[in-house]
Amino acid sequence: MALNHCENQSIDIYNQFKHRITSQALNGLKILAVDNNVDSLELVRFIFEPYNTQVVLAKTTSEAFQKITQLQPNILISEIFLPDEDGYSLIHKVRTIKGKLGQISAIALTTLAYQKAINLAFNAGFSSYITKPCNPDSLVELVSILALKQAYNLILPEEQSNIALVTQ
Repeated sequence: MALNHCENQSIDIYNQFKHRITSQALNGLKILAVDNNVDSLELVRFIFEPYNTQVVLAKTTSEAFQKITQLQPNILISEIFLPDEDGYSLIHKVRTIKGKLGQISAIALTTLAYQKAINLAFNAGFSSYITKPCNPDSLVELVSILALKQAYNLILPEEQSNIALVTQ
């Protein structure tokens, strides 16, 4: 019985610490969300609202590229299927920008859940890949990992540099 109490207390302390780190990592972060589905965009805004982040929304790649250069966000979250050009084209363009902005952490958030799409996303320049519907906590955790990676200029080993979360 005492061991179970200690385990629960350890889990509680871990969760409090994790929440504090996540909150600090996301505080003041600028996120650009790109999707032609307004509900998906609003969901991203809603998910990050409690963390004092600035979430800017774009419905097309041309609008997104313009906002990237104006806003200079820390994180890009983009759907692959977009009306004017696809998300692969968007990240290709972003990666041609010189300096830190061209190295922005970018998450592909899409309904495509097959290996070829994941490989295409990583080859195009996305840092991470999450399928819809996604667990909001997983998205928050991933964004905070990417934000910390950027803030502290962390270099992950090759096998850990690309993160794919696929829901079934």
